[in-house]
Amino acid sequence: MQLFPGRSAAHMDAIFGEDARHEAFSPLNGLFVHSNVRLRLEPQIGKSAVGFGPLRQLDGWRLQFLSDFRPSPRYVWWLYLRVRI
Repeated sequence: MQLFPGRSAAHMDAIFGEDARHEAFSPLNGLFVHSNVRLRLEPQIGKSAVGFGPLRQLDGWRLQFLSDFRPSPRYVWWLYLRVRI
């Protein structure tokens, strides 16, 4: 699941700094999640209803990474701000 949309990769350098566009399709711009979680998250991204409905079932879960593939904090913050605005 991409945190910053790959279709907007041309704008990544302006938003995140030089050479950020090269991270558009890397693990730094994504979360590798189980398909059940992804199916619940994707329809809600960008809607003001995040945290309600099916996502409420995920509330309180601790995010645990099982490998070194972690998203960059700047893309996590981007997604958080996008959802909140």
